[in-house]
Amino acid sequence: MIVQIVLVIVTAVQVNSLELCPIWCQCYSDRATCRDLFSEVTGVTQHGSHSGIRRIQAIGSTRLELEEDLFQRRHITYLTSLDLSYNNITKIWQRAFYSLADLEELDLSGNRITTLHPQTFYYNTGLFELLLAWNSITELHQSTFRNNSWLSRLDMSGNKIISIHPDTFIHNMVLKELYLNGNSITDVHQSTFRNNSRLIRLYMSGNKINSIQPDTFVHNTALEWLDLKGNSITDVHPLTFRNNSELVFLHMSGNKINSIPPETFIHNWKLGVLSLDRNSLTNIHESTFRNNSWLLFLDMSGNKINSIQPDTFIHNTGLMYLDLSGNNITNVHPATFRNNSRLTHLDISGNKINSIDQDTFIHNKELQGLYLEGNCITDIPTSSFRNNSRLTSLDMSGNKINTVQPDTFIHNTALEWLDLSGNSITDVHLTTFHNNSRLRLLYMSRNKFNSIQPDTFIHNTALERFDLSGNNITDVHPSTFRNNSRLTHLDMSGNKLSTIYLQTFSSNRELQWVDLQNNTITHIHPSTFRNNNKMEHLDLSSNLLTVIYSNTFQYNVNLKFLSLRNNNILDIIESGFLSGINLTYLDLSGNRIRYLDNSVFRKQGQLETLVLSGNMLQSLEPGIFSNCSNLRKLSLF
Repeated sequence: MIVQIVLVIVTAVQVNSLELCPIWCQCYSDRATCRDLFSEVTGVTQHGSHSGIRRIQAIGSTRLELEEDLFQRRHITYLTSLDLSYNNITKIWQRAFYSLADLEELDLSGNRITTLHPQTFYYNTGLFELLLAWNSITELHQSTFRNNSWLSRLDMSGNKIISIHPDTFIHNMVLKELYLNGNSITDVHQSTFRNNSRLIRLYMSGNKINSIQPDTFVHNTALEWLDLKGNSITDVHPLTFRNNSELVFLHMSGNKINSIPPETFIHNWKLGVLSLDRNSLTNIHESTFRNNSWLLFLDMSGNKINSIQPDTFIHNTGLMYLDLSGNNITNVHPATFRNNSRLTHLDISGNKINSIDQDTFIHNKELQGLYLEGNCITDIPTSSFRNNSRLTSLDMSGNKINTVQPDTFIHNTALEWLDLSGNSITDVHLTTFHNNSRLRLLYMSRNKFNSIQPDTFIHNTALERFDLSGNNITDVHPSTFRNNSRLTHLDMSGNKLSTIYLQTFSSNRELQWVDLQNNTITHIHPSTFRNNNKMEHLDLSSNLLTVIYSNTFQYNVNLKFLSLRNNNILDIIESGFLSGINLTYLDLSGNRIRYLDNSVFRKQGQLETLVLSGNMLQSLEPGIFSNCSNLRKLSLF
């Protein structure tokens, strides 16, 4: 009997819910999704009360420009949440929301609103979240939010606002989050946020602000997150953040700041993230961060700093991420990072550093990423990384290093990514990488190697990507890659290789991408790639090949890209040339081909690009491309 009563009640509620749901909506409990709200308001008969609906999400287009309370007319007056985002709204009548006295959340983002009447939200006194982002609003009247005293979150980002009146937020005393980013604001009066003592997050990035007055944030004692990046600020007064002791995140990157007074952050002892990158700083006083012992992330990249004093980071014992890249630093004192034992990421790339002392990183035992590329370093002491056993990424590319000692990486057993490209290294000892069994990515391109010892990479069994391009290597022993069974990408282009031995790639069954272009290879044995059935990309262009034997690629069933351009391939290309493969790209240009067998492309139904220009073709057999149904680009002459 009790079960029957419950079923009757549930059924009655469901029926009643359906009866109360507007015909242009889909309802569930107290929520409704409505398409093209108010699209046909003329001649609409009065419907019954929809008092059960509390939350509406409107999709399509909503008309709010008519001078009528359409929510009252449709009997939808008890809403607490209204989502009108991306509804093609261009104009809102000043009393459009008059009857929505219970409204707490209103989303008008992503529309095309250009102006707001000062009384638009006057009657929504309980509103605590208002989203106006991504419209085209150019101006805000100072009294727009005067009756929204409970407003907690206000988003006006991505508009075209050029100025904010000092009294705009004077009545929003419980405001916690304010988004003004992505506008065209040029100036912020220092009294603008005077009544917003509970403000926690303030976003003003991507505007055109050129200065911040010292008292602008003096009343925002609860402020934790402040974003000022991407403006045109040239100067920061040392008292600007004096009352913001709760500040954790401070972003000032992408401005035009040329100096930071030493006292600027002295009161922000909880500061955890500080971004000063892409400014015009030339110098950082060694006491600047003395009170920021909680600092975890510090970015000063892309400035004009020419030196760092040894005690600059001495008080930042919790620092984990430090970026000094893209400056003009010429020297790093070996004691600079001595108190940063928790440092995991250090970037000093793109400077003018010419040497690294062997003790520079001795105290950074947690270091995982170290970036030294793009400097003028000529030598790396053997013991430089002896205490960095957790190092996983090391970039020393684009320097002037001419020698790497055999024991340089002996302690870096966790190393996965190593870049030595763009140096002047002439030789690598065969034991150099013996302790780096986890190495997955190894880049040694654009050096001066003329040979590689066969056992150099024997212990790098995890190696996946390997770049030896742009060297002077004349010969690769057939056993060089025998233990690199996980290798997927291999680049040996731009060397002086004349021969590829039959066994060179026999152990590399995972190989997918091979580049051998710009060498002097004269011959490819038909079985050279027989074990590489996963290969998708093969470039043999700009060599001295005179012939490609039938069935050379028959085992490469996944091959999609094949380039043989600029060789000396002569005479006939027969049908067996492409046996077993189904390409999408084939380049045979710049050879001496005189004849193509009429069946050579018969099984190339997936071919999209075919380049045959620069050969000696006199004619083509009729229907030679008839099976190439996907061919989009064909170059013949």
